[in-house]
Formats: sequence, structure tokens, C-alpha cells
Amino acid sequence: MRQNLAIIFGGKAAEYPISLLSATNVISSCRQLADYHLFLIGISHEGVFYEYVGPDEAIATDEWHRKPEWLRPIVFQPQLCRGYWRQEQDQSWNPVCLDLVFPVLHGQDGEGGPLQGFLDTLGLNYVGCGQLAAALMMDKAFANQIFEQAGFRQAAFTSFKAQDLAADPGLATRLIAEAGIDYPLFVKPANTGSSFGISKVTKVEELDAALDLAKSFDDKILIEQGIIGRELEVAVLERKDGSVVASLAGEIIPGKEFYDYQDKYAADSASSLCIPATLTEEQMEEIRSMAVEAFKCCDCQGLARVDFFLREADQAIYINEINTMPGFTAISMYPKLWEAAGLPQKELMAELLQVANKKRS
Repeated sequence: MRQNLAIIFGGKAAEYPISLLSATNVISSCRQLADYHLFLIGISHEGVFYEYVGPDEAIATDEWHRKPEWLRPIVFQPQLCRGYWRQEQDQSWNPVCLDLVFPVLHGQDGEGGPLQGFLDTLGLNYVGCGQLAAALMMDKAFANQIFEQAGFRQAAFTSFKAQDLAADPGLATRLIAEAGIDYPLFVKPANTGSSFGISKVTKVEELDAALDLAKSFDDKILIEQGIIGRELEVAVLERKDGSVVASLAGEIIPGKEFYDYQDKYAADSASSLCIPATLTEEQMEEIRSMAVEAFKCCDCQGLARVDFFLREADQAIYINEINTMPGFTAISMYPKLWEAAGLPQKELMAELLQVANKKRS
């Protein structure tokens, strides 16, 4: 019997346009799976949920919400339906029962725990990490503390609230010195993805502008030591039997000084991906082992992309972050790594959905 699968996209976060691109590719792959009947749920910038019944191609172009006939208002009432109630064109309401959800959202609201907790409350199975792991990995300051406690090698860091900086303008400079951080350094909003709000700071005169940018995205700011070296990423997948496997590492070749939002997604980006990365056999095995260890240590589920630096000075591997819902755009590293390993996206989707069903069954 076919299962009812809801694919959720959009959301209130700055990463909204990336969600649309990722969801378009996920939908295309899932439509090829005979075991599932798809329901598409779009979340507007205002946070309103709709069942979307328009053409798939209108999602990527952000046209999906512009025609009322493509949208069906929905409400969630878990005591009456394991899914949602949909308002029909004749104004009547009918239940839609779901078996599984694939939340293809990026950013704090979609992959940072709130949506996962909501789906837990509804009693619905879903692809990806649970609420706690999603929240902790979204907050890069908390993630760094976990990596530190677990003994992973990482860049020196410090973090603080924007309100504390407002009360004490010298706070950032003092904390940077106390953490032993030198220039160049990176200033980041603690809770964003897709490199939103990140600045590379090469001298103290650039610090205030970087802090202002970061706090425009989040009320918590993270400062990390800049590492001169190569950017490497590993795709991690939980299999149906409960085992956790890692792809070969891929390398980001930035087209700019660092791999920012424009370099990732702009049509004229000069960045490129090298799959697999050119590493020694020992380096490749070390980074893959670290990726699996980090996935397990942080109680991730289903999938994650684990990012690293290979420091130029001594060839040491540093963990950077874990992305619990990596991009599925046409240029995203996660699906490309598995495709290079012989697992095309259609089969990857099937695996992720089967794992989600098994994990919370």
C-alpha cells in the first residue's frame, strides 16, 4: 500500500529560497518512487501553512503562493487526524492522514528544532534529526561546545549575546583575546545556515561592521579563529539496518576569499566542487571516521553533512560544523557525494524515507 508522504518547503527563515530549490529536487525524485503518494505543504514567509496543488516548477521560481487556486488552507488537529485538515474549494474541510514527512527546510525555524518538535507532537514520522540534535547543531556555539567536550579538534571560538555587546562595547575584543583568537577571524550569527551574515575579519577595524551584520540575523554571535587551508565536506547516511556510513570527502574550491552565500548560489559563482577530494588514503579514512563519530556523538539521525578544514600549515583536520538538513539543490554537495558513490538521488530518497519509517515506527 502506498504511503502518504508530505514534503514541506518554504518557511520564515532567510534560507527560504534555498528551501525552494532543494524541495524542487526532492519532489522530483520522490515522484519517481511508487511507494508514496505526495502531498506538498508550503510555508509562507509569514509562517502560514498551505497544501500546495500547483505545478512543481512554480516552487523553485517562488510563484507557488501567487495563485489562490493553487493553495488549500490547512489546520493541524492531532486529536482528530494524524495529519491535517484541508479546506476544499467548496469551503468544506476534509482530513488528510499522513504516514511520513520530509521537511525540506533550511535555517533555524525549519531545521533548528521547532518544526521537528511540532511533528513529534503530531505523532508523525519524519526524515532527519530529532528536535534536540537539530537545535544543538543549528546553534553553532552550542555545537562547538559539544565538539570540544567530545575531544574533536576545532578552531578556537567564543560567543556572546548581542544585548551583552550593546551594554559593553568592548566585550567582543576582550573575549577574542581571552580565547586566544588571532586575525583573520570569522564573525557569524550563531543560528543561520547558507553562510548568511558571516564576515571574514582581517583586522580590528573591520570588527564592528562584522558584528553589526551578524546581529542583524541573530541575537547570538559566534567568533571563530580563521583557519588557512582547504574546506572539505562529508555526507553521512544512516542505513536501514541502523549502521552509519560516510561518503568520500569532497572539496569546496571557493571562487572568493571564503565560501559565502553568493559564492554558493549565485549564477555567476566561480566556486567549484572536487569529488572526491585529493587526499592521502590516511587523510580520507581519518576524515570519514571523524564524520561518523561526530554524527553519532551528536545523536544525529537519518542524514547530515559534516564539514571540516584541512589546515595548510600542518595538514591537521579540524571539524567545522554539522548540517542536519543539507541542501538538495542542483549544485549541493550532499547528493553529489552520494551520486559519486553510486547512490543516485532517487535511491537516496528511498533510503532516507525507509530509515525514517523504521526509526520512529
